[in-house]
Amino acid sequence: MKTSLLLQDDGHLDQPEVCLLKGAYYFSHLPVEARATGYDVVMISTVSLYTSNIMADDLDDEWWTEKSDGNKHDEAEEEDSEEDTVINNSGSKRKLDSVQAIKDDKPQKKKRSKGKKISDILAKTEQEPIKYTDLIMAINKHYGGQLSAVERDDMSLSECHFASCSSVSDTVSSYLHTVLTVSKWKKRIKAMEQSPGSPRLLIICSAGSRAVNLIRDLRSFCSEECRVAKLFAKHIKLEEQTKFLKKTVIQAGVGTPNRIASLLDNESLSLCQTNFVLLDWSWRDAKLRRLVDIPQIRDDLYKLLQNYLVPRVKSGAAKFYLF
Repeated sequence: MKTSLLLQDDGHLDQPEVCLLKGAYYFSHLPVEARATGYDVVMISTVSLYTSNIMADDLDDEWWTEKSDGNKHDEAEEEDSEEDTVINNSGSKRKLDSVQAIKDDKPQKKKRSKGKKISDILAKTEQEPIKYTDLIMAINKHYGGQLSAVERDDMSLSECHFASCSSVSDTVSSYLHTVLTVSKWKKRIKAMEQSPGSPRLLIICSAGSRAVNLIRDLRSFCSEECRVAKLFAKHIKLEEQTKFLKKTVIQAGVGTPNRIASLLDNESLSLCQTNFVLLDWSWRDAKLRRLVDIPQIRDDLYKLLQNYLVPRVKSGAAKFYLF
């Protein structure tokens, strides 16, 4: 190891008093002359000018006590920082509370009031008896001013075109017993020509499932010799019905407007012997819609009325029955 070097305040070398190893942190704070000597160990007498920010101002001072005080100071700062953290945390909580308060103060969107359901209305109101004017008003509402004067005259109906309407408590069987009577019905059946595909009674309803129920109820009115044709599309192809009607004599037919119109269009079904046109007017489906409330069924019904049923009734050969 090289000989030690002493550096005085004036830059002159003298006897060593304090030893600093070369390469230590405090070595970099020494004057250039001391660092440039090439000695491994530097001895200095006073370092206050170069290390005042690091050690005591005087080497006689107990600088390590200050360091401990500094540790206390650091601990105090840590405590302050912890307190600040708590304050900040609480502050953020207060901030969240204030944000929530602002959200609560915002005007809330008004919920749209739901319209009254038809089921609720029907539950509170008594069902009115069916009147023949119900069909006339429905036809006028549907066509409005779309018809020409001639077409409007062809579609006009009056009370003479209707039989007495059913009451609220009637079934199709009880209603037919009232307006036709079994004896009158049997006479009409016997007087029928053996012409296939032309029913004496035609019942029009809104769905195939409803038609099945009507056919079941109709059995108690019709005799065993009475054959009832299924005139709806559910599980029955048009071609099958066409073949059946062209070779079979039927006394009654129950079906939906669209399928009945299709069978009349291909002439497998005929109204030449039809005297009773019964409309399933007051029955409602699962959505509480009547025959004239379902858009597609309603359009098909009015086309059927205009093209086939109203001309037949206005000729005097048949009447409308509203059930």
